[in-house]
Amino acid sequence: MNNEKESLAERFLQYFQVELVTSAEDKRAVFEVRYRVYCEEFRYESGENFPDKAETDEYDERSLHCLIRHKSSGRAAGCVR
Repeated sequence: MNNEKESLAERFLQYFQVELVTSAEDKRAVFEVRYRVYCEEFRYESGENFPDKAETDEYDERSLHCLIRHKSSGRAAGCVR
């Protein structure tokens, strides 16, 4: 089982990189990913509440954000905080 977990992590890291968000540009990318997931894909929140297509909340200013980026395309693929 341990080898299976390592293999999964290794495969993930072949295609994606995890970055600590330090710039306003990357923070915007995080909020845009959240908008696509929460408002468009799962419809947890109304997109009308976020006319700039960037989902934010009261916790963002004091949170650390990580961006998951697809290595070959450079596109934001996910995020965590």
